[in-house]
Order: sequence, then C-alpha cells, then structure tokens
Amino acid sequence: MPISEGQDRRVDISFIFEKEGEAGFRIREREAIDRLTAWIHRLATGGGAVIDPDNRPLSPNAAVVSIYRPPSTKHRTYAATGTRPC
Repeated sequence: MPISEGQDRRVDISFIFEKEGEAGFRIREREAIDRLTAWIHRLATGGGAVIDPDNRPLSPNAAVVSIYRPPSTKHRTYAATGTRPC
C-alpha cells in the first residue's frame, strides 16, 4: 500500500523500509498524518501510528479505533507473502 510523497508521486511502504528503515517510514507517516488531519476528520492508519506518542498531538480530537489481529494471523500473512504485513 503506497503512502503519498509530494503531490504526484507514490512510494511503496516496502521500498521505504528497505531504503530508510522504520525510522524513515515513521517520519513520513507523521508528516502525512499532520497534513491530512488539517482537513479530514477520519483517517485509517496502521498500529504504529496509533502507538507513536509523537502522533497524538496531531489529532487531539480524534477517536481511536483499534482492530486487533492475533500474532498467529500476522504470522500466517508473513509466511504466505514473505513480507511484513502492511
């Protein structure tokens, strides 16, 4: 699943992790959340965005809805695809 980079380019999450690591991805994620929450009221993110304390001030009036996936489900996804579930 791509995240936006600039106005007209998209970069796959796996590419970002490969080139910049998780830290680089989280920076991009935080910037995207900051841009998007300025004008939208609902935003779906992965679990890392929710637990990152630096993201919480970006949407102080947001309701957080968590979807739990058991580790066994995540493992099956990884085993079937060989990639990190995104």
